[in-house]
Amino acid sequence: MPLDDFRAQTNAPITLDVLSHCADRYGVSLTAATLKWLSYTDQKAVLVMSNDGFMSWASSSGPAHQSGAFFRTRKNVIAVPERSITADDSIQLQPNGAKIPAKTWFKFCDSDADLTEMKIYSEQYDSTLTLLVLPKHADFWPSKDRVTPS
Repeated sequence: MPLDDFRAQTNAPITLDVLSHCADRYGVSLTAATLKWLSYTDQKAVLVMSNDGFMSWASSSGPAHQSGAFFRTRKNVIAVPERSITADDSIQLQPNGAKIPAKTWFKFCDSDADLTEMKIYSEQYDSTLTLLVLPKHADFWPSKDRVTPS
């Protein structure tokens, strides 16, 4: 995946359809193409792989990780949020995304912030690939200066 060409292909608003086109273009998986995009993007975004309602792993872009938008899936069992598109088994494909409250995935996020959630379910692998594209202005974890109620 030559970086210059990859960046040109992902210059439009990012969706799983755009990343799927890149995967086909370079002969790689959708997961590999999405991880490549996460490695250089200046957008806040998180990729989550899940099955049976629990996260298998997650990867965040640098800006997302710096703002607290990440999941520590190693040695942790983390359920997919109940009100997320990912948790809704009746929706198997949402490649262009839908706006939902960011608090659905990140409880400490500003209450007025929305994120875009995209989802593709693979029956072959019995797993769901979810891409969360987050607003640039929002922080997702309480700052050290702010006291949070118990």
